[in-house]
Amino acid sequence: MIVYIILLLLILFANVVFKPNGSRKGKKYFIVFIFGAIYLVNALRSPLIGIDLNKYYAPHFAHFAQIPWNNLQSVTISGDWELGFCAFCKLLTYISTDTQFFIAVSSAVIVLPYGYLIYKNCDDVVFGAFFYVAYNLMFSNMNTIRQAMAVSIVIMGLGTLRDKKYVKYIIFVLVAVLFHKSALIAFVLVFLDKIRLTPNRLIFLLVILAVIPASYSALFSYLLQIPFLSDSYDIYKFGMHAVGYFNWNSLVQFIIPFVVLILVCIYIKPWKMYEDRLQRPKKIAISGGKMFISKIPNEEYPWSNSIIGFAVYIAAMCRFFVFFVFVVGRLSQFFLPFIMIAFPRALNMMDNIQTRRLTKYGMYCVLLAYFLYIGFTSGGTSYGTVPYVFFSN
Repeated sequence: MIVYIILLLLILFANVVFKPNGSRKGKKYFIVFIFGAIYLVNALRSPLIGIDLNKYYAPHFAHFAQIPWNNLQSVTISGDWELGFCAFCKLLTYISTDTQFFIAVSSAVIVLPYGYLIYKNCDDVVFGAFFYVAYNLMFSNMNTIRQAMAVSIVIMGLGTLRDKKYVKYIIFVLVAVLFHKSALIAFVLVFLDKIRLTPNRLIFLLVILAVIPASYSALFSYLLQIPFLSDSYDIYKFGMHAVGYFNWNSLVQFIIPFVVLILVCIYIKPWKMYEDRLQRPKKIAISGGKMFISKIPNEEYPWSNSIIGFAVYIAAMCRFFVFFVFVVGRLSQFFLPFIMIAFPRALNMMDNIQTRRLTKYGMYCVLLAYFLYIGFTSGGTSYGTVPYVFFSN
């Protein structure tokens, strides 16, 4: 755990040195420094670090060099690895069949988009980086390589969704599906971006959350009747795979997005502050004694509060499903980036300074306690990331 704790300390240290929330230059230096460090931790780890990496990806990567292009998915006995991921591995073997090379390149694809997302969209980049490490997104991404890459590809396309360039966003999602089928759920954001989150719709969504315990089994079985999904997820209908988990890990991973959802509803009130992004906001500027109006650049153009509310809700719902079918929790990965956007925005809407501080540092304390507890008690058994081991020749 020492390496991971040092990462958290580096985040706090970089906050003092770069003061990232006070200037664009400081923000850029902070992101480069911190996510450079996170990338190195990911890229320089041993192939033993990460359960799925150790059991599946590391042993099979070099085999792609001998597999013909027309039979790439035969590299595993089950043949259930998506074609895009297989093609990615095949291309890498033209350069090197060293597993460490695969780890380094896949880590870049996974980690760097998070840094870019936080830089472009988070009001508090320190919280974004801290959340990435402490909520165990990093642990998860060091384990489930295919899905982690799919999530990061979707993250690369979120800017196009924000700017209502739906065709481009859909292309990103389709590419992500070629790495992991679970990326299909990211299509829902296009629909949600077209509607408004209202109090009545929120109540309806909370009712859905309440009836999940009574309906999850039938719903899950129905979805697995779809051939495209049953090929990869049919095992989760039976035995040890068909169970959920109610423990400190699953509980805290649900509570945090649910609390953020409550903060969004109380302070952001998306139904009252929904902005029409087709009417881009303007800046009033004065030059040479004359006043003129200019459009705000895209990178300064805010996310719709409504889509943020919807995304945070889905993240909470997916984590709630873990109590019944644990695999559904992995779908939350596609929506958790909105927590990094929503929480700082909710803090900024709080008028009372004491409430803001209590909420902010309370969240930091919960995340830190959760991270340390999981790391020391089940980081090895749940993720295979503890203890950390550097690669060796």
